[in-house]
Amino acid sequence: MFTLNHTHLMGGVLLCLFALTGCDSATKKEFKKGCEMGGADSSTCSCVYDQLEKRYSEEQMQRIGKMTPMDMDLPPDFDRAIVSAMQQCQ
Repeated sequence: MFTLNHTHLMGGVLLCLFALTGCDSATKKEFKKGCEMGGADSSTCSCVYDQLEKRYSEEQMQRIGKMTPMDMDLPPDFDRAIVSAMQQCQ
């Protein structure tokens, strides 16, 4: 079940993923920046990233971050992974 906050957070997370580049620390930094722009606090954003990183490799996270809306090829379970991470981190 989504609330308005989850929808905004998920939107912020996805927007941030479009902008991810660089090494792991830069990837996490950019992720957190977009996540926080979506309305979540820093600790929640860090937690969500850490949960996603447990599921997807650094290479996968970087590849996802480089995708554009025209070439979105997310892993089939990515939307569920974000929702699960958000729920675990609240």
